[in-house]
Amino acid sequence: MRRKIKLFSLILLSLLLAPTRSHALQYDVDTGFRPGSDGFSFENYGGQVCSNFWSCNTVQNLTSVEMRRMFGDQVCKTIQSDGSCTLLKVAESWMKEVNRTMSGGHCEGMAVLSSLFFDGTQNPSQFGSRSVPSLQLENNPSLQRELAYWFATQWFMDGHLIENDPTTQLKTIIRWFQSNPQRVLPLGIYKRNLTGGHAITAYAVKEQGNGIYRIMVYDNNYPNEERYITVDTNSNSWTYSGAPMANIQPDIYDGKGKTNPFQISPVDSRLGKFECDFCPASASSPSYEPSQPETPWTPVQPDDTDISIPDTLLPWLFPDSQEPGDDSGSSSSIEDLLLPWLFPDSGSPTQPASPDSSGSDSIYDLLMPWLFPDGIPTEEPGAEEIFPVQLPTITPQPLIPTAVPDSAQGEKEFNKIYVDKDINIYIETDANQKAGYDWEAEEVYDTIPNVSVNRSVFRSSARMPTDLKYYLWINSPETTDQEAVFDVEITSPGTVLQLRNVLESYREPNFVYNPPVYRSGSDVQYEAFEIMADPNNLPEIEFTISDENGEYSLKFTTAFSGALPSEEPLDFVIYHDYDYSQVGIWITTAYEENSAAFQSTEFQVSGEFYLWDDVNERYFTTKKEPIRMDINGMFFFNYKNWLDGSGYYYSGDLDGNGDFETWAEIGKKL
Repeated sequence: MRRKIKLFSLILLSLLLAPTRSHALQYDVDTGFRPGSDGFSFENYGGQVCSNFWSCNTVQNLTSVEMRRMFGDQVCKTIQSDGSCTLLKVAESWMKEVNRTMSGGHCEGMAVLSSLFFDGTQNPSQFGSRSVPSLQLENNPSLQRELAYWFATQWFMDGHLIENDPTTQLKTIIRWFQSNPQRVLPLGIYKRNLTGGHAITAYAVKEQGNGIYRIMVYDNNYPNEERYITVDTNSNSWTYSGAPMANIQPDIYDGKGKTNPFQISPVDSRLGKFECDFCPASASSPSYEPSQPETPWTPVQPDDTDISIPDTLLPWLFPDSQEPGDDSGSSSSIEDLLLPWLFPDSGSPTQPASPDSSGSDSIYDLLMPWLFPDGIPTEEPGAEEIFPVQLPTITPQPLIPTAVPDSAQGEKEFNKIYVDKDINIYIETDANQKAGYDWEAEEVYDTIPNVSVNRSVFRSSARMPTDLKYYLWINSPETTDQEAVFDVEITSPGTVLQLRNVLESYREPNFVYNPPVYRSGSDVQYEAFEIMADPNNLPEIEFTISDENGEYSLKFTTAFSGALPSEEPLDFVIYHDYDYSQVGIWITTAYEENSAAFQSTEFQVSGEFYLWDDVNERYFTTKKEPIRMDINGMFFFNYKNWLDGSGYYYSGDLDGNGDFETWAEIGKKL
């Protein structure tokens, strides 16, 4: 009798709270949301909005206003009276990449914003209409930007997405709706091969009998249609027929057990501002406050006695009164190669000495007299310990902790890696810790402290401490064809590193991160990014940096010439010294024994460089005279010196023999 009274009270309360909704209870568990009256009348869209075949307009996505709303004033250099601002270049780079992603659709934004309209957190009248179906997308930039904002909030759902087997997910949705009848739930769905990620909105549940249930959903690719996910509790499986974009042939989305679960993506964790993982560490704290509810709604986890559920579902939801609910490869460090020149004095000569005509002096002999006028630090190794060149590490080895100064023991900083597809990420450390989905063991791991791996619509991501060395694979657990390439973005405090043409990988890791190594005698630390590549798919690089000296955008493309070795992997290494503003590139073989296969080849690195200070922008390029290197070749330069007017010089070991024989003005013919 108690359950019947509570069920009657819940129905009465919902009618009192929503007198304008005249929906009869057509489903066993029902929020009252309907696609025709509460969803958008327009379809999911990409980069353009078209009124007809020949009349299209470019969509407005994130602007500096939305960036302030997300992160506060720390993303801005200057703020205008209209609420816009001049963004830091790292913030602008991040925003452009997110906006580029939206060309594949805005389904996440539509799923989330329709939920917020339904519960009253947002009001459609702010965007031109009293009802959601009457809202027009065309010529409505405020609505377009609002949808883009809520689309971008998926970047911050790490730790908030709910993934479990279909039966458990179904029970979670039923409990959620019964406890929170005004709260519909965005869902993330994927095909078995992890393609076609799409966001839809769940609003009701219907029991079909014989262990079959329908989760009713609003799919923004099909306005005004009441569609459903089928959950079979007998086989613990789910299935849905749909498409990632409107006007695309429908396909089957499905999963079983914990293989390819659909995600529950609550909106509550999206309210308020977010952590800015790319903002400079010295950036001011957020001060811009967007219009949000004074107290964001927090979901209540109900206990058994507080939930009113149709009698047909009670035995199933609460049976027996229980709640539903390789160690090959070299272990040498890149540190051994870079030590001689990564510890300059606080200044540098305006006209650096030129090497002699023999070109045989090492960088150690050439630069030591003015790099260390007071003598070489006693704790640093001598030249004989550094050369010949050694290869970077590409497979996990036993962990050797690196000492860091006391000042570095404070609040932990993080790298975040974003991949432009909803695909598998797997990570290992030197201590044999694991995170993400191991496609060989077919297991999901979470044993690396402070590391998280997540997947949401249009993207996969991982978050790692900047003091952790790790090995990262990107691939699809459904295939083993090394043909796919990805766009990857890596954010660190004050930097955004964008990589194009990153190969899918199964044998070697796609990516190895070597954290900043601190040397107390020189007060310098640098980091290195190793990217697995082959001559046909060399990565394109854009490195954006914002620091106290200025802002920089460094773009590199690399061309390969010569006979193509057969399936011989390369290490494409990018290294960065924060304190002395140095960046370099090193191209070597992943395995030392393969070096001979590249002896008659050449790499041509072209660059485009933008430098900004408070008043000026400078641009120069090496397109006409690229830097030409052999295998094991490398070069480095100091971008702060460029900004200071010290000349666009670089130093290089271009023939890869371990001797830095080149000091030249970048972009000039040697």
